[in-house]
Amino acid sequence: MKKAIITTALVLLIMKKAFSKSNSAKFANITANNDIRECDPKGCGHFGANRGYNADGTRRYHRGIDLVANENDAIKTPFDCVVNRYGYVAGDKAHQLIELQGVGGFKDYKAKIMYVKYNNNVNVSFSKGEIVCYADDIKQKYGTSITPHVHVEIYKKGVLIDPTPFVS
Repeated sequence: MKKAIITTALVLLIMKKAFSKSNSAKFANITANNDIRECDPKGCGHFGANRGYNADGTRRYHRGIDLVANENDAIKTPFDCVVNRYGYVAGDKAHQLIELQGVGGFKDYKAKIMYVKYNNNVNVSFSKGEIVCYADDIKQKYGTSITPHVHVEIYKKGVLIDPTPFVS
C-alpha cells in the first residue's frame, strides 16, 4: 500500500512537471484569432510555402507564418519579452519589423514580427499577451489581392523553427 501511494505520488509529480513544461511553451495570441493566411494570388501564409527562386536558382521558402491582421489591428507579444531591435523589412523604410527576445521561461525564444507600426524604443519590456504594436497596411507593398497580415518568425536558441504549433 505504501509503495502504491509513493508510486502514485511520483506519477502525479511527473505529470505535473510535463504539463507545466508543455503549457509554458504555449504562446499568447499574436493577432485576434491567430488565423494563418490562406493561399491567395500572392502566395500562401504557412511555414515553408514556396516563394519562387533565388538569383542562383535555388528554391526560396517562407521562413515564418503570416497571421491575418487588418491595418491598425493590435499585435500582441507571444511571450514575456524585451524589444531588442526594430527596423525595416528588407531595407524598405515603408514597412517596419520588431524583434522580441524572450525572458524568464521564454528566454530561449526570439520572435520577428514584420509589417507593423511600432512607436517605442528598444529595451522596452512587455508581458505575454500585451499589445506591442499595430498591423501596417501591407496592401501598399503587395497590392489589393493579398490577404492583410503580419509575418511572424520564431527562433529557439537562435535556430529558425516552425511557429505553427505555438500559435495553433
